[in-house]
Amino acid sequence: MKKLLKKDKILRKNLSNKKIFKRILLSLSKNPKIKTSTIWNINFSISTILSKFSSSRVKNCCFFTGKSLSLNLKLKVSRIFFLKTAKKLEFYGFRKLIW
Repeated sequence: MKKLLKKDKILRKNLSNKKIFKRILLSLSKNPKIKTSTIWNINFSISTILSKFSSSRVKNCCFFTGKSLSLNLKLKVSRIFFLKTAKKLEFYGFRKLIW
């Protein structure tokens, strides 16, 4: 599980860097002072190189267990881990009302 979490963190970091790079390229491609041949090359690089780094490839996982099923997206933890820690009163701000 630790390898998957490390891989996920690296993918997320690369994705954020590639998004910034894509925004820069898009702003350059809309500049009217640049030649059309360079605009074509920019659009080609956006469509081919950056298509490998899409947000749909990044999977939401629990930070502690690595499970992707039944995930609480606000806390980024799985349902099972949340129940275990909430019963021990380790989550601040959450109380046991009715289980």
